Amino acid sequence: MRLNVIKRRFEEFRRQAFLDITPLPKMRRTTSIYESPGVYKDQKESSDITIGEVWAKPTETAFLSFNGDFWQEDHWFDISLGSEACLFVDGVPYAGLDENHRLIPIPKGVHEYKIEAFNKSDTPKVLLRAHVIFVNKDLDLLTNLALEAVKLAEKSDPIIANAFEEVFTKILVSFSSASDFDGAVKEALATLDTKLRKYEHNKLPGKLVLIPQSHIDLAWLWPEKETVRKISRTFSTALRLGELYDEFIYHQSQPQLFSHAKTYYPKLYTEIKKAVRSGKFKLVGGMWVEPDCNMPSGEAFVRQLLYGKKFFKEEFGCVPTVEWLPDVFGFSPSLPQLFVDSGTKAFMTIKTGWNDTNKMPDCVFNWRGIDGTSIPVFIPKALNEDVTAPDVIQAMENSKRTTILPVVAHLIGYGDGGGGVTIEQMNKGRLLSKLPALPEVEFGDIDSYVQDNIIGKPIKHTWDGELYLELHRGTTTSQARNKKWNRKLEFKVRDVEILSAFSHAIGSEYPKTEIEEAWKVILKNQMHDILPGSSIREVYEKSEKDYLEVDRDLNKLKDKVLEDLAKNIEVVKNDNTMDNIDLDVKKRFVVFNTVSFARKTLIKIAGLPKNASFIDHKGKVLLSQRLKDGNTLVEVDLPEMGYTTIDMVINRKSQVKPSSFTVSEAEFDNGLVSVSFGEFGNVTEIKDLEIDEVVIKNSKHHLQFFDDRPLVWDAWEIDADYAEVSFEPEKLISFKLKENGPICTSFEASWKVNQSTITQEIALYQKSKRVDFKTKVDWQEKHVLLKTIFDTKIRSRYATFDVAFGKYQRPTFQNTTWERAQYEVSAHKWADLSDGSHGVSLLNDCKYGYNVGDQTLGLSLLRAPTYPDKDADNGSHEFTYSVLLHEDVSCQKTIKEAYDLNLESLVKEIPTSKANGIRPLPKKHSFIELKSQGVFLDTIKLAEKSNDYIFRFFESLGRREVLKVNSGLKLIDETDLLENSKNKEGTNMIFGPYKVKTFIGRLDL
Repeated sequence: MRLNVIKRRFEEFRRQAFLDITPLPKMRRTTSIYESPGVYKDQKESSDITIGEVWAKPTETAFLSFNGDFWQEDHWFDISLGSEACLFVDGVPYAGLDENHRLIPIPKGVHEYKIEAFNKSDTPKVLLRAHVIFVNKDLDLLTNLALEAVKLAEKSDPIIANAFEEVFTKILVSFSSASDFDGAVKEALATLDTKLRKYEHNKLPGKLVLIPQSHIDLAWLWPEKETVRKISRTFSTALRLGELYDEFIYHQSQPQLFSHAKTYYPKLYTEIKKAVRSGKFKLVGGMWVEPDCNMPSGEAFVRQLLYGKKFFKEEFGCVPTVEWLPDVFGFSPSLPQLFVDSGTKAFMTIKTGWNDTNKMPDCVFNWRGIDGTSIPVFIPKALNEDVTAPDVIQAMENSKRTTILPVVAHLIGYGDGGGGVTIEQMNKGRLLSKLPALPEVEFGDIDSYVQDNIIGKPIKHTWDGELYLELHRGTTTSQARNKKWNRKLEFKVRDVEILSAFSHAIGSEYPKTEIEEAWKVILKNQMHDILPGSSIREVYEKSEKDYLEVDRDLNKLKDKVLEDLAKNIEVVKNDNTMDNIDLDVKKRFVVFNTVSFARKTLIKIAGLPKNASFIDHKGKVLLSQRLKDGNTLVEVDLPEMGYTTIDMVINRKSQVKPSSFTVSEAEFDNGLVSVSFGEFGNVTEIKDLEIDEVVIKNSKHHLQFFDDRPLVWDAWEIDADYAEVSFEPEKLISFKLKENGPICTSFEASWKVNQSTITQEIALYQKSKRVDFKTKVDWQEKHVLLKTIFDTKIRSRYATFDVAFGKYQRPTFQNTTWERAQYEVSAHKWADLSDGSHGVSLLNDCKYGYNVGDQTLGLSLLRAPTYPDKDADNGSHEFTYSVLLHEDVSCQKTIKEAYDLNLESLVKEIPTSKANGIRPLPKKHSFIELKSQGVFLDTIKLAEKSNDYIFRFFESLGRREVLKVNSGLKLIDETDLLENSKNKEGTNMIFGPYKVKTFIGRLDL
């Protein structure tokens, strides 16, 4: 009998394994609109409904209630609504319902049942099935085994195929003459068991370990509020499977999901905690969510790990050691160090298997980061896998790339939107080990798998540097507002934290809870389908609301801590010989600096009279300029990790030299740099006047537009040939001199492009080689990519990019397919092209996507995809990017200028009276003074477990350096990222390249 005939016959038998016993009683239906977890509006009562009737209109949530005792041996609920739903038993989530999860075990006794179902479609939904059914376990086993054997035979060698044909033909013949069907089933199982034993040694080498899990995107094609309900469905289903199968161990990442369960489903959460204690639930991954792993700052990565592992420890008493990031769109070269320093032993992803150009050479390897730290990586074939014979074969084929024993993890269960493992998958997982021409198949847990097969095993190959995903290159640009919020709030929460530590050290309260909650909202919105810009509109409406609330809360904290610090500053007497100078002071301001290097910066102050000028703490007149918008620009020298005070006086003339700017119709310069314009307002040349060299000479407009229509993955991708269809601004609306003063001179240009308008103020500053492009865009495009591109005269085989806690080099050439695939790459605040003597850096204040080739530097500014958000990025945008000419090929100057561009001005007016705070402070002061070239003090925070402080440093230049603390700090011990002591005597202040070090200590202010 042919295999396809055998397959059809057993599919017919399989339908007989599930016998309808009785329909469930009519259900009482209530409908409403789901607004947020626990909040429903427009509740409507309805009459009872039964099978075939509408349970909800589009966008409605229905609650379908029934009562009774339905339990009998081998009886199950079979419920189908054509949508996702959750069955509650006595008010507690009991099991999820969807088209993959129709069968639900029936609990014993009389219960109150309620189904919560959501109709996300655009048509009414009807109740398709609601039955109690009987499952013939023997027939279920026989047909499952037979159908998997047929699938295997179709892919196996002729000997196996012929043997299976013979066996199943005889079984089918025996059924045709059997008077006792159930007896024939049992006899067939016995026969099959005997026949299969003949092949028990005919196995493929290796072993496949089935890992039950479910991938739950916090948001994507659904909003976060729907994820809360997905949690109830997926987690409760996992609990039921754990009761049914001893070998079932469920794996779940993302503490944020468990936090939602704790908040909205407390009784379910209690069951989950019991399952964790019993080993039926395995916690994996240490990060608060599964974040994008390119764009978050270094400290954001640390907080993902710190708060995530802290939550798991406090709630469940355990800390995962396997990092679990299956679906993330590429991985920063800084991560290995952070993983290892937070107690992570191994790292799992499947995403690099999605590469569109090159296949990763290994699926198990050591991954080495920029500081030299390595961590083992294993890459299963895919996520959310099924359990079939072909799946097993493909998983083992994928493992042939590895260099160690092929014991392969196979991640089973439905996901992206949750759901998890099904009863059928569990049953098939049990029987696959009976079949020949397959490896051993068993259920397992990821901790045991990693311990037995990864950690301590000889791993031959090492991958050095970033794990670049050759796909989803547009995610560094899509949904630009979200990315701007992320950058701004990462810096703002950092400022608040550092200033709060200083204020706490002199007696104020430290807002620990408020800072942690702000961080958690920032971290949540770094999830790998939110920050990358690949979600629906509703997701970005919610993230915007989140960001606004965090911004408001952080502003309150910032204002409070600035006030607390300002009131402690002694301001009565100036530090100069002119005792009567205070009579002229009209306002006093304190300006703070939260970075560990002194810097000259420009601050804006609003609401001042036109004849206002400023003096520093020694009475020296500061350079200032009244801007066209009414703000006053003031040049201030800031000490490292400290502050200075400035006084506003009236009619005090500056002693500075006349303006160094030269301006003509098509060019301006500041004595260091000149900028030349073309007839369309485009920048044609940027010249370094000190070395008399044109460093940038553009062949096209500095703003370039590209037809951006990826073949697949619209919001995610930029195709390799995007640059083949390009255009420039079609109309120059205006071009004029805007500012012309002692500090800043600028031109303003406006262009019309399609339906959009772009306005740029292109500014030069005195004694600076930085050119700012302050940009406003009314963006009304579809499928257009906007870039700024500069053609440099710099010849360098490698470009350097700002990444978390360091910098990273990528080639400018395209010799191989690996290099050609990296035509759009991620970076944070800057990218640089330098030769041995000088260079050009392209800085930004909220962008992440760069392209560098040969002698070109480009930065992606905006996209306009239409899926999954049809209006993505349409509307108003403001951002600044800058071109910096420099002679410092170490990029130290670039790093500091990039911080200056991104840091918010921290200015507070202080009363012109005697200090009334707890502890008087001088008028200019560094709270902390360090001796260092490239080691930055990035973080100061209150410790999690004591009233001491945590200080996190990183080396930024890629060289060995010994850090010296001159004042302000008393370091006690070195810790890991989770703030556990490393049990070393003293503190090791030697930093290797890009090394991140964390210390606990005190502020000695």
